[in-house]
Amino acid sequence: MNINAKAYRLGDLNNETKFIIKTVGIDAPDMLPDDVPDGTEVALVDRNENQQSMENLNKMRITHVIDHHKLNDLKTYDPIYCTNFAIDQKMTFLLTSAILSDTLHFRSPATTTDDRNILKYLIPLDKIDNITSYANSMFEVKSGLTGFSTRQILLLDYKQYTFNNQTWGIGTGETCSMNKILERNDELLKEMNEEKKRFTRNFIFNY
Repeated sequence: MNINAKAYRLGDLNNETKFIIKTVGIDAPDMLPDDVPDGTEVALVDRNENQQSMENLNKMRITHVIDHHKLNDLKTYDPIYCTNFAIDQKMTFLLTSAILSDTLHFRSPATTTDDRNILKYLIPLDKIDNITSYANSMFEVKSGLTGFSTRQILLLDYKQYTFNNQTWGIGTGETCSMNKILERNDELLKEMNEEKKRFTRNFIFNY
């Protein structure tokens, strides 16, 4: 896109993301620093809500949004432009991985026709020999929770929402080994209660 930009992450990488980055052969993004100056131009990727982004997002100048979620409380002071750009083999590999992950290889009820059509377009370009085998490898790695604290498991895919003046915390844990999660059920319930008290949530769900 001919834009001088640097990618940052907002938190720790999960095992699936580490696996994809290693497979593609690229470096993991640095953690976003705490001292980003007000007015810095930023592009949001895979998120657009204030509560899911950097703490002082409302003081930044948002120039691009690359996302597939509904627009919520995002406000910009300038027009946001969309454009087409050329992608190389590593980028197609990453895009393929993103679609496989987010749709659970089309097993998710949120899968769209666009997801299927785009993946069909990417497959000849990404040079992945066996998509099903690669997807299964991704999910197997993601299921491995060894070394994760109970709090880390709770917050792997955790979002905060407000309904009727009540604050809800909703987390999602994806695993191919449900028994490993159930073995830590008591730990998770304890951590959920502590998280609820820590941030005065009305409700916390994890599924």
